[in-house]
Parts: sequence; C-alpha cells; structure tokens
Amino acid sequence: MLTPFEADEKPAIPSSTIFSGHPASRDLFFREIAGTEGLPDSLRLLQAGMMSALRTFSWRTIMSRLLCSPGRKRSAACSTTPCQLLLVGILFLLTAPVAEAQQANPTKKSQVSLIIDFGDHFQKRFTAITWTRDMTILDVLQAAAKHPRGIGFKHRGKGKTAFLTSIDKLENQGGDRNWVYRVNGKLGDRSFATFKVQPTDAILWTFGKYR
Repeated sequence: MLTPFEADEKPAIPSSTIFSGHPASRDLFFREIAGTEGLPDSLRLLQAGMMSALRTFSWRTIMSRLLCSPGRKRSAACSTTPCQLLLVGILFLLTAPVAEAQQANPTKKSQVSLIIDFGDHFQKRFTAITWTRDMTILDVLQAAAKHPRGIGFKHRGKGKTAFLTSIDKLENQGGDRNWVYRVNGKLGDRSFATFKVQPTDAILWTFGKYR
C-alpha cells in the first residue's frame, strides 16, 4: 500500500527530469509506484489503450499531457504530484513488459518463409528470412542462397521476362516437370523477379505441374 506524502515535504519532480532517466529521479519515481504489483485484470484494458496511443504519440508527448496542467504552454516547466506519479507508474507497468518483449523477440511480421519442394518427398525450409521493402521472390531466393546451408539456383532474363531454370541443379524438364512458385497458396501469375512479397508471406517452390 502506498504511503501518501505532503507536497511540502518533498520537492515536486519536473517532468523533464523523469524523461531524462536521471538515477535519483528514477529511484524516487519507482518508490512512488511501489506496491502496484498484482493490478486487477480490469486495468489490462489500459494496456491496450496505451499501446494504441504509443503507435500515434511518443512517450514524451503522452507523459507531458498527463503531467502538465491544462492550458500551460509546452515550453513552461511542469511539476508532478503524487497522484500523477502513480498514474504514470501504472501506465509504465502496463506497457513496459510488452515493449521489452517486442525488443527481445523480433516480430515475425518482418520475416518471410521459403519452402523448396523437390517433388520427391524432400524439402528445404527457410523459416525466417528477413523481409525488406520492395523485396521480390528473386530477392528471397538470393537471401536463401547466402545461408550456410542454402540453395543454388539459376534463372534467365530480367525483370518481367525472368524465369527460374533450376534449383540445386534440378533443371526444368518441360511438360509437367518445371519449377513453379506459389505465395500463400496462390499460384504465381507473373515473373518471380517482379513479384513483391509482403511481411509474413509464405513462398513455396515446387517441382511439378503448373496448376
């Protein structure tokens, strides 16, 4: 349980000091929010709201609006009260674990996957190829080729006329024995050199019929 203190017993902390991360201000900050462990599940709603706000505003903007008095110019010094510190502490406790988890575990939203199916019950899988802006399927293959246990492939032409001729020395043979690609289960409808992939896309190359 928090022990309230009078404003004249401890000096107010300027919001700029909190943002600076100064050790002294950080210690006092965490003393003010001590005892907030075990928050009710209902407060989890605040987490969703804060994470949504963080997608639009920076921490500095959000905190300055919480800590500064209405109508006061942004450039003017703002001070905090115990209640305001507690509110900031609760919001920090709710959102910090999510932000740390996102930094510790790179999101799969920035990756694509690649499967090479040789048509004889053998496959090669690349489950986490880093996605980059304007990445094409050709770029994905080139990234897989750079892997220590990667692939080798050949193609002819450029741009819209480019087509794959072989993967790991297995060459197109005509008829129903050719390399065909799909993205998220959908059959490719253009040159693999111009097909731009999106984060989380699953690319599949199969050696067989175009169907």
